[in-house]
Amino acid sequence: MSAGERVAVESNVRYYARRAAYEANAAAKAVTPEAAIRRQALAEMFARKAQELCA
Repeated sequence: MSAGERVAVESNVRYYARRAAYEANAAAKAVTPEAAIRRQALAEMFARKAQELCA
């Protein structure tokens, strides 16, 4: 990377929204009920953080 070159950085809102979708998908595919509950809780947490940043 040279001086003055721009680097694309993901926004916090986009990161949290992407992680919420990823965790929700993982919860749907979870092998055990405990894993599904844990992944769903993470999905809800990331979605809430994304909403808080948009408010």
